[in-house]
Amino acid sequence: MDYLKMVHLPKLLPPRKGRLANMKRSHEELTPSEAQLAQEQLNKMYSDKDAIIDKQDIKIILLRLNLKISDALLNDYILTQLAWGEKSEITFEEFLGLFQEILSNQTPYFRLVYTDKQPFSEADLAQLNLDDAKRVFSIYDDTRSGLIAADDLKMILSDMGFGYVLAPDFSSYFSHISKHAETTMCGFLNFDEFVRIHNEIVDKRPEQINLTLNHSLPVSYTHLRAHETLRYLVCRLLLEKKK
Repeated sequence: MDYLKMVHLPKLLPPRKGRLANMKRSHEELTPSEAQLAQEQLNKMYSDKDAIIDKQDIKIILLRLNLKISDALLNDYILTQLAWGEKSEITFEEFLGLFQEILSNQTPYFRLVYTDKQPFSEADLAQLNLDDAKRVFSIYDDTRSGLIAADDLKMILSDMGFGYVLAPDFSSYFSHISKHAETTMCGFLNFDEFVRIHNEIVDKRPEQINLTLNHSLPVSYTHLRAHETLRYLVCRLLLEKKK
């Protein structure tokens, strides 16, 4: 039985960009099991290990490796991450580099399911995702204040690979977030708010998100209690740091 028929996988995530380009979602190297899977499929399709792979066959090989990828996403990896340009043929080594790049941009949970191992518990998975979100947040928390500018949120999510947030349809969504942040914390968001908004964007399809946002965004009361007595002082200090 082909491996393709054995495991149902989550949808492939896009590569990260910008300031997050070098921050992979999981370990960068292929595991022995992953490398073996790739080598087995290559050997089935090519008898000569020094054979040249036609670029048009890449999607076929990836599909045999249980990685269903769109043309747009494949080009994103090839052009943006690997800078192959207009090459029409690649070597086995270059294909393995692409395979490694795709897998390293997937979650640890994806990697475990992919090799057909016992997945993490939900608690472990939630902690992994939270740890990753903290790493991302820290990259953009330039002042180490525990806050990021709400106006940077769209750029951050785009750097995380969710380029669809740049579509015009999302303008009202981010405008509402910015207004909410301006009235509660001088245009900044804390980590709890970042995670909640990130989850809403990432966990749903774009068309499922209420872009009109007639409802109010919930406020992180733990964060506000820590600052409310000195709110205006905190706002002033944050704005000074931002400058």
